[in-house]
Amino acid sequence: MRSIEESLVLPGETNPFSLVHWSEDDPLRDVLLATFGGYPEPLETGRDYERFIRENIRPYHYWAQHEEPIPAYPLEKLTPSEVSALDLNWDRVPCDTTVGFYTGSADNFEDIVNYWNLAACGLNILFVDPAHARRLALLRDSHWEFIQHRQMAGPHNSDVISVWSRSQEAVSQAAFPGEFVPYYNAIVGTDILHGNIRPALHYLTERSVLASLSERRRNTSLSFQFPEKPFATEDEWRWSKQHFVVSVRTSVREADDANTFWTPYVPDLNQ
Repeated sequence: MRSIEESLVLPGETNPFSLVHWSEDDPLRDVLLATFGGYPEPLETGRDYERFIRENIRPYHYWAQHEEPIPAYPLEKLTPSEVSALDLNWDRVPCDTTVGFYTGSADNFEDIVNYWNLAACGLNILFVDPAHARRLALLRDSHWEFIQHRQMAGPHNSDVISVWSRSQEAVSQAAFPGEFVPYYNAIVGTDILHGNIRPALHYLTERSVLASLSERRRNTSLSFQFPEKPFATEDEWRWSKQHFVVSVRTSVREADDANTFWTPYVPDLNQ
């Protein structure tokens, strides 16, 4: 597990990238995976993504130990979870507040699912398990300071810190200061889509094109030219099996309920 060549590792103080590792019997393994991300084994995908990252990005490596508190610095690094969201944009702000904590149990499936889904919605949250308070203390303190600094610098200047949980008992055991956490956002089961949470759709970039709308033989057609791809494709062979989705919306505010457009099957668009 510690066979990484030293020549491939940059010092942690100056390296903006980090890979977090843990053992299969670590009780926080699912929390660590949902927080920092990871890459599947080559046998699962046929590609060794972690080796590519090691050799090309040369991240700093941290190995979580069962009895040691997890340091806070991985929260400030670009981990697989952060890398996968680089250069992506939101089509909307997913919630009134986008930072906070999730309180639950690391060995509870529903808690892990809720934590993952809230993060996938675009919320910058951290998992807190009272049963592992010592190991998570440094992460919790760092995230708490981050939230306070961010909210103090925001337009609303709020002291209230948001907490999501399935259990009032878990929130009480987490012992958040009452003046900062006067209430929590209760979740029933895995139903996180309640209240004001509207998951953001992520996209690479947005382009404006001129379209032609015509009506012939009682059929309405919309024609336009695709803009340039949002990423470099110098090596066409390497990108020949990569696919991405193009969504289209008009700038006209009035909805047209009389027409539904369908996309013709053109395989060449994916080449």
